[in-house]
Amino acid sequence: MSQEENKQNIIRFDNAQELMDYIGVSRATLYRRMNAYNIKSSKRSFTQDELDSLKEQPERQVKQTENKINNDMIQNALRANENLLNELKQNYDTQIQQKDKELSYKQLEIDKQAKQIETSDKQISELHSLLDQQQKLSAQLKLQLEEVSESKKGFWNRIFNK
Repeated sequence: MSQEENKQNIIRFDNAQELMDYIGVSRATLYRRMNAYNIKSSKRSFTQDELDSLKEQPERQVKQTENKINNDMIQNALRANENLLNELKQNYDTQIQQKDKELSYKQLEIDKQAKQIETSDKQISELHSLLDQQQKLSAQLKLQLEEVSESKKGFWNRIFNK
C-alpha cells in the first residue's frame, strides 16, 4: 500500500473510550495490546491493519509466531542434519569402495605370490630328486670305475697292493 492509500484508510478516534468501544475491549486490555505492538498509548489515528492487530490477542499471535519460528528452526536443523548424514554416507561409501578395491588388489597379489611359492616348492623338490639321482649315479660310477681298474691290474698287483 502506498502512503496515499494509508492516509485514506486511517481511522481517527477522539479518545481512548471510542477506541475501546470500536475494538470491544477494556482499557487495561487496550493498553496491554498497544504495548505489545509498540504503539504509543497517546495515539488516536490508526490504519485498518493496526486496528485489526489490536483486535487480536497478542499472546496468540506471539505464540503462533514463536511456534512458526521454532518449527522453521527445527525444519532447518533437520535439513542440515539430513544433508550432513548424506555427506557422511557418501564419504563412508567412497571409503568402503576404496578399501574393497585395495582388498581385492591385495588378494590378487597374495594369490600371485602363493602360485610363485608353489612353483618354487615344485622346483626345489625336483632339484632334490635330481641331486639324489646324481649322487646315486656318482656312487655307481665310482664302483664301476673301481671294478674296471681292479680288472686291469695284473695278478701280482692284485695280491700285493691290497
